[in-house]
Amino acid sequence: MRSERRWRAVFRIIVIVSGVNLYFTLITGGYSLSFGFFTLRSHSGVKAFLSFLLISSIYFVWSYSPQRIFKFLRKQAFGLALLGIIALGLILRLTGIDHGLPHFIPIDETVMGKIIWDMVKTGAYNHRFISYPVLFYWLLIPFYIGYFLVGAFLGKWASFSQVPLHGLYIVGRVVTALISTATIYVGYLLGKKAYNRTVGLSAALFLSLFEYNVRVAKFMRIDVLQTFFLALALLYLVAMVKGEGKSAYFKAALFSGLAISSKYPSFIIIFVYIIAHLLVSREKRAEGKTFLLGVILVPLFSLLSNPFVLLDINRFLNEFIAQGLRAGKASADVLHIALLNDGGGSILPRSPLYGKLFISTMGLPLVLMLVYGLILFLLRLERVGLLLSSFVFLYFLMIAGFPKGYPRYMLPLLPPVAVIASYGIFSLISQLKLKFLKKRRELVFYLLSILLILPVGVRVSRYSYLLTKEDTFELASRWIEKNIPEGSGIAGSQFMPELPRGRFRVAKSKGTVFVRPIKEYIREGYQYLVVTSLDLEGRFGERYQKLLKDFPKVKEFLPEKGRAIGPKIYLLRLVSEPERGLFLLSPLGGGRMNKLLIDIGRDDEPYLGAGWGMREKEGESDFRWSLGRESSLFFVVEDLAPLKLTLRVKPLLSARFPEKRVKVFLNKKMIATFTLKEEHFSSVSLSIPEKLVRKGVNELSFSSYPIFSPKEMWGRDDPRPLALAFDWVRIEKAPRGK
Repeated sequence: MRSERRWRAVFRIIVIVSGVNLYFTLITGGYSLSFGFFTLRSHSGVKAFLSFLLISSIYFVWSYSPQRIFKFLRKQAFGLALLGIIALGLILRLTGIDHGLPHFIPIDETVMGKIIWDMVKTGAYNHRFISYPVLFYWLLIPFYIGYFLVGAFLGKWASFSQVPLHGLYIVGRVVTALISTATIYVGYLLGKKAYNRTVGLSAALFLSLFEYNVRVAKFMRIDVLQTFFLALALLYLVAMVKGEGKSAYFKAALFSGLAISSKYPSFIIIFVYIIAHLLVSREKRAEGKTFLLGVILVPLFSLLSNPFVLLDINRFLNEFIAQGLRAGKASADVLHIALLNDGGGSILPRSPLYGKLFISTMGLPLVLMLVYGLILFLLRLERVGLLLSSFVFLYFLMIAGFPKGYPRYMLPLLPPVAVIASYGIFSLISQLKLKFLKKRRELVFYLLSILLILPVGVRVSRYSYLLTKEDTFELASRWIEKNIPEGSGIAGSQFMPELPRGRFRVAKSKGTVFVRPIKEYIREGYQYLVVTSLDLEGRFGERYQKLLKDFPKVKEFLPEKGRAIGPKIYLLRLVSEPERGLFLLSPLGGGRMNKLLIDIGRDDEPYLGAGWGMREKEGESDFRWSLGRESSLFFVVEDLAPLKLTLRVKPLLSARFPEKRVKVFLNKKMIATFTLKEEHFSSVSLSIPEKLVRKGVNELSFSSYPIFSPKEMWGRDDPRPLALAFDWVRIEKAPRGK
């Protein structure tokens, strides 16, 4: 007994110490305390939290007898299962939530994030963007203010202008993920209210794992808030149908209004509100006054939470009418195609898209259970089922008729769809007349639900895990910063990775790079152009394809299965056209240049590819170090001929590495190898056969081994991986046959 008390005291001390560790880690961002004989380090708030959780759990287990623990688990099994499902949904939504930042931000996030931040800075809470209601913007304002105050308290910034925008996007994404997680619990309540808690638990499991429910929640999207309020509105509409009195009418009106204030297409809930009233049995139906008041309260609550519809009514009407005309024209075009059978169109042009998306987000087995549940509702004329079916039908009809379709448009359908599919499975198990199911129906129901959603769960878990890996934006940004000479000019579209503007001259267009001619970029001294597969898939795809043919690729960054995700990214070397006569090799005796001298460290920018350091000087020699394993130069040949290549280079050697092996390539094909054993500038001459020379742009590259930095070899303050110091490179025509 005394020994047990002693161990409990020890565990209490450990819990207290780990709690203090967690506190200081979160406050300081990590610390290191040296006690002479050992050093206490804590660098990660996540690790500190997990260690605190683990130690607390051990203490909990130690403090109670096994019998009491098992009794507690049996009693709380359902609640723990629900908590586990919600925790699973939260983990999936938060995993990789910072993906793409700061390099690639969807246009909706860019617009909303900047508008909300401007509202915080100016204190003017009219977002003046009537296309989206203001409720979501207002919801994020306190979180943005809190983010700024915490950063200011920790000394990260002192003014609004110092706050990094990508941090604000992460705040918005986290809030969106939390709202989506709350929708899982509302889905459980909806299933429980409609049928029973067993159906509700299964519906919550489905909502936590539905693919696009997880994917969309990783972005700052108003569709997530819309789905949350529509699910709450459906919850109280079900309560209306079950005859739970006036409070259900008013709560349904409140959340219906808030749903419309989240996104305007939610107005469809008004029709479902009317249907719900008609489905209430006569003996339980509220008075007509209550119903009419509820119908009036829906737009009233919407206006209270989105007041600028009235306060800025001229702007609202202008934008709304303009959008309506555009949508009306598109819908009329669709209807015209459908009625005339012109091009095989249909009145619901997006229905095949959403059919595929349902199969993708739920899996085919659950879609079949959904259809089975809908059929049962029609056959049994079950009131709650008819209510849920009416919402699914009306909302699907609306989004399928939109001129454009996106996966996020289907989000509001997922809570009722999860309940209907769960009900279909429950009904199927209930109708089976098998002896072994008598006392195991609930267990079999849960196992079947898990089995049907498991493939989707595995897929969405793998997707979330991949988002934690490096993407091609990060790979490209890091490689460019490491290998492209400082001060180089780099141009690209809105999809190019973020680059340090103090290190490079960056021209990042808001749209396409074709806002001005490519020749203009060259004339202004931009040596590199970034092209992504996102550019190739856009409206200017053919013009971007031509760029890939016209200019040499310095480097390409490709997604790798299981290792890196993101678009393909190509770094192109912008070179002048041969007719401009710049660094042009011409035939012998042609009256123009027949040799080219590239003075590395002076006027070398037009020729440099990747892998070069800054300009340096040693005595009378201006030079640059080549960095890393490979460096490259570009030059243009007008007429094919054998060439003679002469280099003046100096290797970086040490006692450990007394020689440097160098390989030389032209257009990715090796032309020669040589070894340097003396650490001073010397000349090396090589012959290039005519068959390796390309008409137009040629890439000359050098690969060296071994590579090391002065810091790792001698402890100097220079961490650069140095290979060769280049003084100059001369390329000239050689007589044929030599």
